[in-house]
Amino acid sequence: MKKFFIGMGILIFAVALTLVALLQKWINSTNMAFWLFSFMALAFVSWWLIEDALWEN
Repeated sequence: MKKFFIGMGILIFAVALTLVALLQKWINSTNMAFWLFSFMALAFVSWWLIEDALWEN
């Protein structure tokens, strides 16, 4: 169950970081690929942890 909460924490962190970046206008056309890749990587890791935790129970 610990993996589930870690995964949810990572997912919430990724969404919050993206929202802050949008609000602060950190994302522009030159670094869009970096932001997209980092968000997708964090989302994948959190999905993997959540899915793994749900299969254990």
